[in-house]
Amino acid sequence: MTEIGREPKKKRKGNRAIRMNFFFLAVFVLFTALIFKLGVVQIVEGEQHEEDAEKANAKTAYYPAPRGKMYDRNQKVAVDNQSVPEIVYVSTSSTKTEDKIKTAKRLAVFIHIDTEFLKERDLRDYWIASHPKKAAALLKESESNLKGDQAYKLQVERVPDEELKAIQQDDEEMETAAIYTRFSNGNAYEPQIVKAMNPNESNSNGKNGTLLDEKKSSTQRPKNDLTYDEISIVSEHLEELPGIDIVNDWTRKYPYDKTLYSVFGGVTTPDQGLLSDRKDFYLTRGYANNDRVGKSYLEYQYEDYLNSHKEKVQYVVDNKGNVVSQKTIDKGSRGYDLQLSFDMELQAKVEKIIEEEVRNSRARGNYMLDRAFVVMMDPNNGDILSMAGKKIDLETNKIQDYAIGAFTTQYEMGSAVKGATVLAGYQDGIPHYKYF
Repeated sequence: MTEIGREPKKKRKGNRAIRMNFFFLAVFVLFTALIFKLGVVQIVEGEQHEEDAEKANAKTAYYPAPRGKMYDRNQKVAVDNQSVPEIVYVSTSSTKTEDKIKTAKRLAVFIHIDTEFLKERDLRDYWIASHPKKAAALLKESESNLKGDQAYKLQVERVPDEELKAIQQDDEEMETAAIYTRFSNGNAYEPQIVKAMNPNESNSNGKNGTLLDEKKSSTQRPKNDLTYDEISIVSEHLEELPGIDIVNDWTRKYPYDKTLYSVFGGVTTPDQGLLSDRKDFYLTRGYANNDRVGKSYLEYQYEDYLNSHKEKVQYVVDNKGNVVSQKTIDKGSRGYDLQLSFDMELQAKVEKIIEEEVRNSRARGNYMLDRAFVVMMDPNNGDILSMAGKKIDLETNKIQDYAIGAFTTQYEMGSAVKGATVLAGYQDGIPHYKYF
């Protein structure tokens, strides 16, 4: 007999077996789903996930592209761009100070570089970077707990004067300091220009060899301008110079020489970078600190259009910050071109006439005349066809371009006001006898 209210033993065992089988089935299904999902992730979606992982560790560097050109009314190029080779340095998040020093010393063997821009603070920073143990010894025991800017500030102040003098007396050391300073001007993955070619200078007196003593013996070659010999030798040793690359940059070219040069305006150099009074404005629009921008007149006024779309190079780094690969993800493009109302041929002829008249007038004894302006407009639509101005330098007796004087200077009206008065009368239909 069985007890009332209790299940038979065989029935309880059967229920337990069913539950165990259901549990094992559930575990089997879950493991099967997991294995299937792993297969999908690794095999089907593997490449996509690998790309996503690389993007997470990708850093983007922006390389310069040319500005937009300026054309006159006849589609003739008034302001052009010229390709300029330059040596640049790109540091990474894992680049250490000693790495920069090592590369700077190696590069100093291959190129000349101007050192006049160096300030005392630059030399102090360089000494601390190149002598880390001596720099650490400048701190007292009570200051050993200081970190960051506080400790560095004390080290900068305590760099021995004799150490600075030793650097200044060594040309090789000064060039290394100059290169290191160029390296340290910007942030990681931001190309820093070390040296660029001046397209207006001859490169015939370049470096002929690879030895440092050959570099010291070259006394006539300008240190400011990159030469083809330097490009060649640096290209051959790029593997020994981590972070160094040779790229093509641009500079402004003026087919009509100084014609309307002052009206076109100027562009800052990489050293000058962004205009100090508009720095925040440009930075919020994606500019870098060393970007060149228009600093006056047309270049300044149309900066938003003339500014180029930069080339983008993506650096993929590992967890330690080392660069695994790099590729160009956007080739970039030059800025929008600007169509002007000027006629450059007419402008050149008008300027020539003005210059001749100013010289002839002074030759006749009219020394009061030291400048002259001519503005020619299309009467149908008001387009400025020519805006010329010339001014004579009283000290050198040379004629200078002064086209901007046509709208930046003020003079009392002369007899030209008479014609303007008569024109106003004709336009309003007033009889001429009322003027006399």
